[in-house]
Amino acid sequence: VCMGDEMLTQADEDACCAMYIKALLEGEAFDKPAAVKWLEQGAGKRFFKPENQGFSPKEDFYLATEFDRFGFALEVDRDDLGQMYVRKIV
Repeated sequence: VCMGDEMLTQADEDACCAMYIKALLEGEAFDKPAAVKWLEQGAGKRFFKPENQGFSPKEDFYLATEFDRFGFALEVDRDDLGQMYVRKIV
């Protein structure tokens, strides 16, 4: 799950996602509000800087941290000709 920033440094949002998935798989509790606060005070700070609103608006932070927004995942695969396609997995 964790690719980090250009696979060179850890990305907080990747780590948070991995911890959430781990908790779901293991049937453990996950403190969603605490996770959002941790991201908001760390890597997510960029979304709240006035100079970044044109390309990284604060609304994107809230959309990205809305847990369980969709009841499906998207899988990317290739067909026999090598063309990529996306399939909804429920």
